[in-house]
Amino acid sequence: MPVQLRLEPEKQLVYEAEAAARGLTLVGYLRQRLEERDTMHSELVAVQSQLLGLRQLVERLGGRQDAAAARASASGHDPMLTELVLLLRNLSKPANLQVVHGEMKRLGIPIWNGEKGGNDDA
Repeated sequence: MPVQLRLEPEKQLVYEAEAAARGLTLVGYLRQRLEERDTMHSELVAVQSQLLGLRQLVERLGGRQDAAAARASASGHDPMLTELVLLLRNLSKPANLQVVHGEMKRLGIPIWNGEKGGNDDA
């Protein structure tokens, strides 16, 4: 079913240039962008669901920390949480990480960068 779409002239020029750079028509390029956005949204929803499950697991396991884990937490290095973060970052595509970082910035949540101090000042 055909759909009509009005664009600001400046946006149309930008999209046409991006489409031409990829060897696509404007319509084909916009369709591709929409489909990629849908795919990214679905992947983000899946990651959010997995993160919720991991958060619940961490909360359940938090009450069961042994003395060594408690000492590790006191020093600021919880091995389980570090492993979870590294696993999630390894599973996430760079585009998803950018979306998550953008949302964190929008919410005013500091972004962890793994260095001493832990937060990205950018």
